[in-house]
Amino acid sequence: MTTDMADDVAARVDDQRRMATLLAAVNRLPRNERVALAMCVWSEVSYSDAAAVLGITEGSVRARVSKAKARLTKLLDGAPAERQVVPLTTQPEDR
Repeated sequence: MTTDMADDVAARVDDQRRMATLLAAVNRLPRNERVALAMCVWSEVSYSDAAAVLGITEGSVRARVSKAKARLTKLLDGAPAERQVVPLTTQPEDR
């Protein structure tokens, strides 16, 4: 039973390290990309709703999210292997 608890603790520590690495990379993104990414990927706001809130076209939102994902991929590729995170998933076309 002690081994299972130790494994759980180790997994949580690894998850926290990965999240810290991801958040540090996200904070390096340009603000407009960071906002679009947060809205559409993490908060699951649709591209059209994000566009309305931001006062830009849906195409601009899609471009910002795409650029943010590409930048994050580059930033995280340079992270040490034990600190790399799982890639972001893409948002469904429409909700």
